[in-house]
Amino acid sequence: LPQVQELRGAVRLDDDESASLTIEGAREWTSSEALFAEVPRLAALWWIPDGGERRCLHTRKAAATPGASFAQVNPAVAGPLQERVVARAMAYRPQTVVDAYAGLGDTAAALAKRGARVTAIELDPDAVAWSATRLPVGSRAIVGRVEHVLGSLLPADVVIVNPPRAGVDRRVAEILERANPAPSAILYVSCDPATLARDVSRLPRYRIVSVESFDMF
Repeated sequence: LPQVQELRGAVRLDDDESASLTIEGAREWTSSEALFAEVPRLAALWWIPDGGERRCLHTRKAAATPGASFAQVNPAVAGPLQERVVARAMAYRPQTVVDAYAGLGDTAAALAKRGARVTAIELDPDAVAWSATRLPVGSRAIVGRVEHVLGSLLPADVVIVNPPRAGVDRRVAEILERANPAPSAILYVSCDPATLARDVSRLPRYRIVSVESFDMF
């Protein structure tokens, strides 16, 4: 029998109702052009081969949203979640905000629109390039690992962290714990209660003000 390879896929729906598909896995893909041709609604087809870098194999739009960048799986819930994060952050009347693990910059752009000076941190350079086009003068998007750059961006009035399921690196918690002056608030968007609990336990100088749940599934 032929070897069965594990493949993972993610679909992003864009504002114009087109879609971007990212396939992760395998080392060879000879039929990508046929797949792209069969699905005319695909604006872009991305592939992350095993052990390789992400690449855009086919695209129908010259300036498509970075389709391989992370987005919440449920847009109907992601919208209210983002609105809640923005409202909580603005309740502290911040002049400066750090948006860590910022993705395409949706939250950063919303905060900047409300007058905050925002620094968005994201490892994905495609997402950072897209985010930068959405931010006004005074705000910025930078490429980097949060644990490497956060310390140089403090002090800030509010820090938002929206890490992947693995949670934040221990060094992120250490930076926030030592920050002087400390942020008025840390807003933590988590997709795993276990890593959330671990990370909160590493921040003893802060206290939990509220916990809210959003059902993405």
